[in-house]
Amino acid sequence: MAALPLQTFISQQSSRVRKYRVIEVRLGDGYSQRTADGLNAAEDSWTIVWENLTTTDRTTLMTFFDTVGSWSVFTWMAPGDSVTKKWRIQSDVNERAKAGNLYDISVKVRQEFDL
Repeated sequence: MAALPLQTFISQQSSRVRKYRVIEVRLGDGYSQRTADGLNAAEDSWTIVWENLTTTDRTTLMTFFDTVGSWSVFTWMAPGDSVTKKWRIQSDVNERAKAGNLYDISVKVRQEFDL
């Protein structure tokens, strides 16, 4: 399993979304009961942003994404976390060419709970 490259280049523009899965049963007279949906009911997703990458760094990152795709997982310790977790690419990899051979890249990833 590969580790996310260029972790020290990740921008502070990156952002986390935490989703809580819940099972809810609606009863008569407006009552309801709720419980967490499984052991891992809190799921994180991140939009990871790299800014001002050189052509070499851009190639390194895009080669990694082409290898991992949306079908494999990779490891990464997100900002604020104390452990490395497994992640999977959730959406398209967005690339923006800037002046002077510099690039911005962003991708949305989702935490995975596989073996």
